[in-house]
Amino acid sequence: MSDKTVEKKEYVIQKVQGIHLRPASKIVEICREYEECEITIYRDNLTANAKSIMGILGLGVSPGTKIMVEAEGPEPMVREFFNSFEDLIENNFYDDEE
Repeated sequence: MSDKTVEKKEYVIQKVQGIHLRPASKIVEICREYEECEITIYRDNLTANAKSIMGILGLGVSPGTKIMVEAEGPEPMVREFFNSFEDLIENNFYDDEE
């Protein structure tokens, strides 16, 4: 089994409507692909399991909000997760409506 690693990255959410139901569901969809990783999203003093849509929505992420994403798991999986997550962010959560 690979050694576990923990990596944290900060993002500023630029999405016009922030993280509402549709982008939250896309975050959960990506995170659930990485079963071996624990993925957490932080906003200010709030914390959410990134595999929980209600947890993500509870963070109340509006446009311009800074979040920190932490992934813990096997190093190759963590790296792959962040590549997928960054692709999601860079592509406006694959949402053509904005």
